[in-house]
Amino acid sequence: VADTAFYARYSFIRLLDARDTLTITDEEFFDEAAKVVFPEDRYRLPKDNALLNELEQTIIPRINADSLQLVRIIFRGAASPDGPLKHNRQLGQKRVESLSDFVISRLELPVADSLVTADAVIEDYPSLCLMMRRANDPDYALVQDLCDRYLKDDDLRSLKKELREAKDSVLWRRLYRTYYPSLRTARFIMVLRKYEPKAEGIAGLQPLAPVQRS
Repeated sequence: VADTAFYARYSFIRLLDARDTLTITDEEFFDEAAKVVFPEDRYRLPKDNALLNELEQTIIPRINADSLQLVRIIFRGAASPDGPLKHNRQLGQKRVESLSDFVISRLELPVADSLVTADAVIEDYPSLCLMMRRANDPDYALVQDLCDRYLKDDDLRSLKKELREAKDSVLWRRLYRTYYPSLRTARFIMVLRKYEPKAEGIAGLQPLAPVQRS
């Protein structure tokens, strides 16, 4: 029987009862997902990382030992806006692959491809705006306005150009120092479901509500 208190310690593990459904917003994902931060221009998982060590030594072995059903794993890898777009696309993809390979290869329960979502965020402007808003950054309104203007058309080149040129490049340099290191990440949330035995067998699984994009 799964120990609910054990899993409650980890915000990136959602343990559902047999009939529960779940919705995860982008902001909840940002706050609650397990996060690995990478050095600039790197995608290999860092050595001696506390989260990865705990996953390998404690959390995943416990998941393997409990009678749980995997409902979904959501991975996202991202790059900061510095660097060429093509390179950042590859970097975000490799980061998400590094983390997803690490986690999935250690799980002993069945992991169907349909249960895994692995997205690469080319340049993580939504998280940049979120961090700036929460920090009451004086340039938040400017950056949010530029993102609203260009992201709706997926025009990353124009957005980056405007950001680089804003305030004679002083803004870009400050963003690079203050926020960009926190955008070089891979994150995940794992959703598991407890089995509830019935007289005739095991309760069926209910579908998981879709992740809500904010």
